[in-house]
Amino acid sequence: MGNVQNKNRIAWVDAAKGIAIIFVLIIHYDRSDAGRVAALGLMFSVQMFFFLSGMFANTAKYTIKEYIKRQAKALMLPYAVFSVINIVFHYIFNRGLPSEVIREIVINIILARRNHMLVAAMWFLPCLFLVSILYKLLAMAIRDKRLLLAVCFGISAFARFLLQEPMLVFSANQALRFIVYYSAGDVLYPYLKDMSMESFKAAAPKKKMFTTTAMVLLAVLVCRLYIKDYIIRISYEYNFAFITSLFVNTVVIIVFVIMLSVLISGFVPLVKIGQNTLGFCCLENIGRAVVNTAMALTGIGFWADDPLEVVLFNFIAMAASYVIIVAINRFCPVLFGKSKAKK
Repeated sequence: MGNVQNKNRIAWVDAAKGIAIIFVLIIHYDRSDAGRVAALGLMFSVQMFFFLSGMFANTAKYTIKEYIKRQAKALMLPYAVFSVINIVFHYIFNRGLPSEVIREIVINIILARRNHMLVAAMWFLPCLFLVSILYKLLAMAIRDKRLLLAVCFGISAFARFLLQEPMLVFSANQALRFIVYYSAGDVLYPYLKDMSMESFKAAAPKKKMFTTTAMVLLAVLVCRLYIKDYIIRISYEYNFAFITSLFVNTVVIIVFVIMLSVLISGFVPLVKIGQNTLGFCCLENIGRAVVNTAMALTGIGFWADDPLEVVLFNFIAMAASYVIIVAINRFCPVLFGKSKAKK
């Protein structure tokens, strides 16, 4: 869930990743306990990661062989290493695991199917790897990115209609469903890369007024989707109208989050979270286990009987994960697909 390519970091991109990973981890704790917070997150959080990853696709720069090698190092290497780390942790934490349980865990790691993973968020890494390679192949055949976006929308619609279950290897069903957002990120990157609060402040008054009005309208639309619990109500209606409506509403939320991210890109903690989304993705179970154990040892109880408590608990668990992430970045950054630690 990090920038796959080596580009200079863009503050609002990291802020947007921070917002998205917070929603992802809340969803993975318990969707029902998180209520409408989870419903909203389901509409945009994973899609946002595919969109932002697509912004840095840069498919034309590399041959297919070079591209596969780079993506494997950035995505599959961390996936393999942290899969082993999580197995070892859970073996120690649970004071042993039956051999049949370990065998099932290993098989699920190899198959990398969504909703079958030891660490819920880690399905995304092999799925993104599959999306990026498929998109590279499509981009080699279709040079016009707008036409490529239309083709990817057709692929996504096809996957929603005909490829729901069973979950395929590397979550290929999901890869085909979400490739349209990856393509959208690639298409819109030239228009988004230079966005910043500085450019907004320097803009003409009319442009400022237009941007502010758009932000307010988008906020109203997102609030409406949140209040109506949209995703839960229509999640099983598979027809063209549903697919189009879902795509439009998801794009509305993504655009709103992008504009919000530009506005709050100076908030360092959120940017730091966004810079380490790969770590949070791979260590979410460990962070929660550490916090639950600490609470049990100190006699502090936790009952997830409302969304606010779920949100607070996940922030505490993220803090525990962040300590581990900082240590790994310092001593072994290659595990996160980095060549050297950040100063």
